[in-house]
Amino acid sequence: SIFRALVYEEEDFQSMVYGYRLVPDVSEPRALGMLKEVEDELHRRVRNSNKPSSASPHAEHEDVVALFSRIKFMRLLYQVLSTLPRREQPALADCQRLLAGCSELLTSMQRTVGRGVQPHTQCKTSDFVFVKLPQTLFLADHPSIMGFDPLVNQRLLPPTFPRYTKIKSRVEALDYFEELLNRLKLVCKITSQTSFHNALDFFIEFSRQGPCILSRSILQLLYLPLFNKVFGTLNFADVLKDAAKNFIFPPVLMPKSTLLLNPQDFFIEFSRQGPCILSRSILQLLYLPLFNKVFGTLNFADVLKDAAKNFIFPPVLMPKSTLLLNPQAKEYVDTFLTHCVRPFGNLVQLCGHNRARQRDKLAHLLEDFATLQDEAERVDAYLHNLSLKSDSPRPHLACFGTWILYHTLRIMIMYLLSGFELELYSNHEYHYIFWYLYEFLYGWLVSALSRADSFLTEQEAMAEIHKGRGTKKNKSKKKKTRPYGREITIYQALQNICGGFYKAMVGFRLDGKIKLPHPEFDNEQVRYEHRFAPFASLMTPPPVQYVEFRDMTSLLRYEQPPSSSNLYLAGCQNFHKARALLETINTPDQEVNDLLKVAKTNFVVLKILAGGHKKDSTVPPEFDFSSHHHFPIIKLV
Repeated sequence: SIFRALVYEEEDFQSMVYGYRLVPDVSEPRALGMLKEVEDELHRRVRNSNKPSSASPHAEHEDVVALFSRIKFMRLLYQVLSTLPRREQPALADCQRLLAGCSELLTSMQRTVGRGVQPHTQCKTSDFVFVKLPQTLFLADHPSIMGFDPLVNQRLLPPTFPRYTKIKSRVEALDYFEELLNRLKLVCKITSQTSFHNALDFFIEFSRQGPCILSRSILQLLYLPLFNKVFGTLNFADVLKDAAKNFIFPPVLMPKSTLLLNPQDFFIEFSRQGPCILSRSILQLLYLPLFNKVFGTLNFADVLKDAAKNFIFPPVLMPKSTLLLNPQAKEYVDTFLTHCVRPFGNLVQLCGHNRARQRDKLAHLLEDFATLQDEAERVDAYLHNLSLKSDSPRPHLACFGTWILYHTLRIMIMYLLSGFELELYSNHEYHYIFWYLYEFLYGWLVSALSRADSFLTEQEAMAEIHKGRGTKKNKSKKKKTRPYGREITIYQALQNICGGFYKAMVGFRLDGKIKLPHPEFDNEQVRYEHRFAPFASLMTPPPVQYVEFRDMTSLLRYEQPPSSSNLYLAGCQNFHKARALLETINTPDQEVNDLLKVAKTNFVVLKILAGGHKKDSTVPPEFDFSSHHHFPIIKLV
């Protein structure tokens, strides 16, 4: 599963490079059959060991039950890993049953963890272990049992072993298996995602949880088994086409489709949980087992077509649109969506990598989306001119462009926020990171969503008019809701949170509470350009040069430059606005609750500072990221 999903670049997973072969001549069915034979033999011994006539019946029975549980657990787990990539609904139902069986067996394994041969007596010192053997004393970081060396495979290590790996204890290993089973149950939910954007969000959130490589791989193979086929059948270009259509409803994109529209949310959420590589791999195998086939059956282009359609509903994708009757218009749309397959497929696949590798790939992915932006603008312009000449003219400007811009902005935001999660920024850099998010990225994102929201509402109203009089009677009874109202509210709240942090950081700098690098060895322009270098390839939004940043943030442009107290008060107002926006959200999830905690706490802290508390102190504040990965709670020391 891990090798098929390809959501790793670490050398220690590329075993074939250094000659470590995993018995390729034994097939999966044969391995399962051999495990089943051992399991059946142990099952007979379990029954016999429980007879009163046997010597030491209780101890022997417990030992055999413990061994039987472990063999059966491995068979069921291996069967799950073999079955998941098939993606058929009956097979996925079997996987749920097998995972439930694994969970039951794990309870027995945890209960009997103390049975059997135990490691030698160990005396822990820091992260090392002193292993006591007759006439010897040596350092080790792993249990030592006579007749078994857990590090025997290190004779075949890759030439440059990338990192130190510590073998887990028995209890820790069983805890890992318990977490793995929970992740695999979560991964199976990708098959229920009905839109591309939702699936992508799931991938990103799953990745944030830090899953193991196997989980990431399975998720990739489930959703995109072929690079251009969502679920293995839907054309990825068509999925993107519908995603664009549903985002802003362009007039040219309105085919009847019930395919996946929004897997994005699912991927994003899953990625954020930081699952292990096993969980990430399984998610990839479930959703994209082939790069152009979602779930191994859906054409990836079709999935993207539905995603575009549901996002903005371009006029070209409306049911009775005449634009697609023009052969050249149809060719332009199909070619554009086909070109979307690889960048969007890479976006899904990068969610299967670990968080550090994701950041590197996000930077390169922006170059592909810059090319898509240019193509989307040209397609929109051509369709707009063509639409104005038709019998029912409708504007088609910025339909596909808005859809691509929306995803581009999200990638830019993910890139910057990942720096907080990976602890790449120093405290003295926070001010321009939060400024960029506050003044540009979140503002542009809210603007793009507002345009899609308005366009979608207009298209729905126009569709209602064409339905006839019978529908008009019920029109007044329907409560009008903004399609992206909740998402816009959350992004406006995040924009204000970033504004609050930016103003707080400038205030701290004025009060001397932020330790700055020595001027002789520091150049802020170099640091600024390094942090935002991946944005240089984009035309929209245009990258903000350092000179512009200095001009826009200089306090000297005010007739009366604000004091630190003024800045704390302004930041306090931003956090208050964020809190007010978040409190309007019905049924808030954990993310909203965490943001509320950050906004409320920092509101109080800045209000205290605005009142002059610790005005003369130069002790730097602490930034606590325990409540949220990206937005810390400010603590005064």
